[in-house]
Amino acid sequence: MFINQYEIDNYNEPFIIAEIGVNHNGDIKLAKRMIDGAKQAGAHAVKFQTWTKNSLYSEEFLKDNDLFKKGLEDYSLTEKDYRELAEYCYKKDIIFCATPFSEKEVDLLVELEVPFIKVASMDVNNYPFLKYIGEKGLPIILSTGFAHTWEIARAIQTIRDTGNEEITLLHCVSDYPPSIENLNLKNIQYLMDIFDIPVGYSDHSKDIYPCLYAVSLGACVIERHFTLDKGMEGWDHSISSDIFEMSELVHRSSEIPIMLGLFEREVSEEELEKRKGFRRSVVALKDIKEGEILTKKNIGLKRPGIGIEPEHYEFMLGRKATRNIRKDEIV
Repeated sequence: MFINQYEIDNYNEPFIIAEIGVNHNGDIKLAKRMIDGAKQAGAHAVKFQTWTKNSLYSEEFLKDNDLFKKGLEDYSLTEKDYRELAEYCYKKDIIFCATPFSEKEVDLLVELEVPFIKVASMDVNNYPFLKYIGEKGLPIILSTGFAHTWEIARAIQTIRDTGNEEITLLHCVSDYPPSIENLNLKNIQYLMDIFDIPVGYSDHSKDIYPCLYAVSLGACVIERHFTLDKGMEGWDHSISSDIFEMSELVHRSSEIPIMLGLFEREVSEEELEKRKGFRRSVVALKDIKEGEILTKKNIGLKRPGIGIEPEHYEFMLGRKATRNIRKDEIV
């Protein structure tokens, strides 16, 4: 699967999504500063959440939950805002993307020509919504928090039934923040084995280490909440990475696939050259005369490894020297 020029495949250098989400606190100027910060940190994309109070919660719920209602009103952006932010991202050369929560929001993202659509964990079992998104033909990144394996399987099949095969899963633990006991990062490889598609990791931890461990397990997408100030008022700032942490995540995660290297055993040219000095050769332990029998008392193994290799040592025992050999000379 490709997102613009980035190939999304397990064990590749990961595609880093700076999840701004609602950390803009409803302020488009702050949202733009966060885009600048994510670009500075080296993230490949910034992600927003396009919900409104009408697309996320029922009125019956909100009438008894003033705190939620106020947060939805204070932290939401308008369709006009998202158009402006998408244009701003284009000018700043960073990918704009978002998680939609209604068909209307999906249509908006398609109109804004996003290169993929991110589906939240809450909609893993929202099969009519997945069908609607799948029919758009865009690559889909699907978070798997809350979901049993069979629910993930059905979600994938729902999307594939639309003819859309461009799917990446994100292992996700939908807790804020999750305990280390519940991270279950081995699920990344489990999902790879079960579904044979790209798998990444969506993180809500307080630091970047789980993300780096995920990359070492092959995660090809990392989604991490992003802020300019962890102490800022708002829902997710405390579990987000600031510019310094995001920069570290981008830099370190790009190194891990290089360090992991190949599955096949291969000795590098540098090692082949070095091993000459580190390995051993057959040497004379004392002066040996022509015709003398070679024994463990007069031949041994020492550095460097530029002569007869140790694997031939046993073969040489009991044979005659064909010339005089000086002590410590490589035979």
